[in-house]
Amino acid sequence: MQSTQIDTGLESLEKTITSGGDERIELIHNGLNKYHINPSDNQDVFNRGTCTCSVFTDEAHERVSYLFDGFQKGKISFEEVRTEQVKNLKRLLNNVDLNYHIFFAPSGSDLCYYPLLFSKLISPDKPIMSLVTCPEELGSGSAMANQGLFFSEKNQLLPSVTKGAPVNPDLTVEYKSFNARDEHGVILDHHEAIKDTIRQYKDEYTIIGNLVIGSKSGIEDNISIIEECSEDVLWVVDLCQLRTSRELLQKLLKLNCIVMITGSKFYQSPPFCGALLVSDTINEKLDRAEPKTWGFEKVYTKYDFPTELKALRDQFADYKNYGLLLRWECAIVEMNLLSEYKESAANLTISRWNQHITELLNASPYFDLMRDQEKTNSSIISFRVKVDGNYLSHEQLQILHKAIVTEQSPLLPQYRKLIIGQPVAYGDNSFIRFAIGSHNVRQLLDSEMDLSEDTALVQTIEHFIKEGRY
Repeated sequence: MQSTQIDTGLESLEKTITSGGDERIELIHNGLNKYHINPSDNQDVFNRGTCTCSVFTDEAHERVSYLFDGFQKGKISFEEVRTEQVKNLKRLLNNVDLNYHIFFAPSGSDLCYYPLLFSKLISPDKPIMSLVTCPEELGSGSAMANQGLFFSEKNQLLPSVTKGAPVNPDLTVEYKSFNARDEHGVILDHHEAIKDTIRQYKDEYTIIGNLVIGSKSGIEDNISIIEECSEDVLWVVDLCQLRTSRELLQKLLKLNCIVMITGSKFYQSPPFCGALLVSDTINEKLDRAEPKTWGFEKVYTKYDFPTELKALRDQFADYKNYGLLLRWECAIVEMNLLSEYKESAANLTISRWNQHITELLNASPYFDLMRDQEKTNSSIISFRVKVDGNYLSHEQLQILHKAIVTEQSPLLPQYRKLIIGQPVAYGDNSFIRFAIGSHNVRQLLDSEMDLSEDTALVQTIEHFIKEGRY
């Protein structure tokens, strides 16, 4: 594959850190991205929206500034940094003893194309059926990507694509989804329905089973179905929020699952950066397959693939995505820093934060927690907003959210900016979220669990509601 002519974007760190992805991460005319944030504008920011996106931490900014300077001066090699990142991720994820391989992508949604590519490489003559749980609570583009469609208006390689168009018109993907919640917000169990679908179609299709552990509201699928149907399905587990134990991660890899993670949620890298963990068993099948791109040369570069798959990676563009590389470095910095604390202490901090926020929300006339909160991850709290007994619509929550994240709070004057999770729609309903990440956990541990600012955050939202900012 000939080298691409795409600009590597090494003009400035601010430009590079917001490049090499789709339009969601780019700064628009007001100097902010679509989430009303500039990742480089990181001073005096109070972040409780790590489920959506984050700004630089000071420690990460120092590290990537050093790397960026080295790239500009030609003193640091892209390939050497990527090799070290693979080593560091395996060490930090405590899976050094397991044989698995790491694939990269600019976002969690971009990761969704990999199972389609793998299915065609391993079974080129069979059509694909993609089963997806929690489609409404995954990344905004994941549902389209799982169907083999472009989910954005551009990507790391192409400056313009048609959103919703097939990446490869000759690729047949049958798509079946299983909603996360019913119309009342109750979390649904699709265990038997998924098993029935697998039994019905396993002979005709290559089946990809997409489960989620940590959706936008923290929903966690029951993974027992993986062991029950291990032979007939390519299982993909979405851990993209990466709010889970290392033990679960190891278990999933031992079960031969493909595991999707990101560094831009719990580990608070600027948006976005994705990685796919693939067992040695699956990687060997890919290595034996005829090295074809199946149309995904429009999505991935050679550096997104592990070096062990030389014949396959050589079919893809020789494009070095410095933005993606540096975003992953931000996450690795944060993973290293959190690893210095006991996991039990971090988990206790998250639990105490969750309890405090839950009590505040329950005591307020303006908020209702989402149903089945106990079935979700403790580092994310999802709630609806009501005024005079009526819940705000998705559009009203978007207006409220924008006011909160773009205007200074009179109750938190020490901060120029607040960040909370963007609204999530389900059916005709919608909710907003608080979510803490690794940097927040470290701050709380170092401050002996001073939650006064979290109290002021809840009061700030009440303040905006009382002012009619919705």
